[in-house]
Amino acid sequence: MNADRLINDTTYRRIGSGRTPLGTSSYWLASDHLLVVDEGILDERYRRIDFRQVEGIIIAASNIPRYLALVCLVAALTQVALYFGNRPVAIPLGISFLSAAIILFAYGKAARLKIKTTVHLHGIAGVRRWGAALKLFETLVPAVASFRANLPMTPSGTTNGSGSGESREASSLPNPPH
Repeated sequence: MNADRLINDTTYRRIGSGRTPLGTSSYWLASDHLLVVDEGILDERYRRIDFRQVEGIIIAASNIPRYLALVCLVAALTQVALYFGNRPVAIPLGISFLSAAIILFAYGKAARLKIKTTVHLHGIAGVRRWGAALKLFETLVPAVASFRANLPMTPSGTTNGSGSGESREASSLPNPPH
């Protein structure tokens, strides 16, 4: 399946995309799963995350860009001090460090989004900014909760999350009322 064909497929709705170091990722929502398409320079990889197996969706903030910006700002100020110490080579380095500091401050808060299933902890590549991660999180949580609300109940009173006849205990996502 080519990722471009997903646009015309009524089964899937695109809910986001992002860049990775070697390509792009896009996220497609279906009624019972999330399809993650990682497109590299030479290949495409498809990961299907079944909502029956989802135990939790994790979003974690990071201030690493801001800390790096502070380091670059200190380095820029050091280069300015070196310039006044008769070292003219310090000017281009100072400007480079100052530019990096401005870009990193503008980048804002970083984030990581992960989906924990019964089998694996899936890192969602390409989602690095807080706003994009929060938007994806706010789309996925209701979709998974809605799907889980429609799962049939087992005799023990838990949802049949695995699809193979096994029952498991309630997870961090809401289960239907008894």
